[in-house]
Amino acid sequence: ALLLAAAAVRLDPGAGTDANLLAAITRRPELFASTPLEGDLPMAIDASDDGRYVAILDESYHLRLVDASSGELLAERRLGAPYVRVGTSVGDPVKFSPDSRLLAVARSANARRSLEVLAVPSLRPARTLRGLPGPGWLTTDLSFSEDGTHLAAGMQGASGSGPAAGVATALVWDLARRAQPRRFRFGAAEIQPQVALDATGKALYTSHPLTRRSVVTGASRNLDPDGEHYIWSLE
Repeated sequence: ALLLAAAAVRLDPGAGTDANLLAAITRRPELFASTPLEGDLPMAIDASDDGRYVAILDESYHLRLVDASSGELLAERRLGAPYVRVGTSVGDPVKFSPDSRLLAVARSANARRSLEVLAVPSLRPARTLRGLPGPGWLTTDLSFSEDGTHLAAGMQGASGSGPAAGVATALVWDLARRAQPRRFRFGAAEIQPQVALDATGKALYTSHPLTRRSVVTGASRNLDPDGEHYIWSLE
């Protein structure tokens, strides 16, 4: 009942669903617990597949890694100066690898690098990704392949004038080879490009329009030729 009530709040937030959730918690309080965390408003959160860690990236680009059971702060890292964005954000700018040993996380758009891959739980740099764009680019979405061999990032160019303005791109790295990424350019910057890799990292799905792209050959197929769907998330 508690899970159903929580799902109802997410689907249809309002006084009625809030009251139902509160009633479910009251009936079984032992099923519910919370750990208050200090810091700015969280912008993104992800939990490791092994259930041991939770990563929180807040609006000031302060990254914290906490113990999923106790809420104890295990490590923290600053990822650039605070960067003000206007409008709703979509996508996953922080993502654990399937083996829970790596954490990919977006840096602020005014940072020298737009993306970091960190070791868990130390949050020290674990991979040097080649081919990243320069300052002014913002990482909007991240996806690991299920086997953990590939990492994809959706990125948008800076606002204003310049060669990066109005540009959206997706990059895919083979983490074992440490080579230049496969690049896919598409859409317009303001759409906040979304990405999702298949299980082996050989196919990439991108948003606006929904497109399947071969990481091996670069060939692409538009899966929404009529543009009927606005995509908030890909997985």
